[in-house]
Amino acid sequence: MNTGKGSNAQISSDARLSIIGYASEITNAYMSSNQVSAAELSSIIHSVHDVILGLYLGSSPAGGNASAAHSAPVRRATSEQIAASISRDYLISFENGIGYKSLKQHLKNSGLSFEKYKEKWGLPADYPSCSANYSERRSQIARATGLGGQRGLARRNLAVG
Repeated sequence: MNTGKGSNAQISSDARLSIIGYASEITNAYMSSNQVSAAELSSIIHSVHDVILGLYLGSSPAGGNASAAHSAPVRRATSEQIAASISRDYLISFENGIGYKSLKQHLKNSGLSFEKYKEKWGLPADYPSCSANYSERRSQIARATGLGGQRGLARRNLAVG
C-alpha cells in the first residue's frame, strides 16, 4: 500500500506539487528580503526543497529528525556586498536589508550581539556599528555638552559658539 511517506519515489504527484509550491513561496519570501547571487540561488532552492521534503517524510534530508532541519546555513557576505552595505547615512543590515543609522539596537531586537552579527556574516573586524554621519553628529553633541572633556571647557565653548 502506498502511504506517500516511504521514500521520494512513493510521494504522490499532488504532494510533489505542494512541496515544490511551498519551496517556491519560501524561497521567494527569502529573496525579497535578502541579496542573493545567481550562484547561491540554486543552492537555496535545493536546501529549502530538501527541508520541506524532510518534514513531509518525517525526517531531515540528512536522515536525522525533522527538528535538525531548522538550523539555517551560514552565509558570508561578499566584499562587494560589504562595501555596498556602508554609506555615509546608513548601514544596510544583512539580516533584513533595511538601512539603519546604528545597527546595535536593531541587532539587539533580533537577539544578536554586534560581534555575533559580524561573525555570522563574515564581516571584517573594523566593520562599523553606526553610519559615519550619525557618529559625527553624536560626537559633535558630546563635545558641545562637555562629555569626555575637562569641566568648564564645554561652558566656554557654548558661550563662544
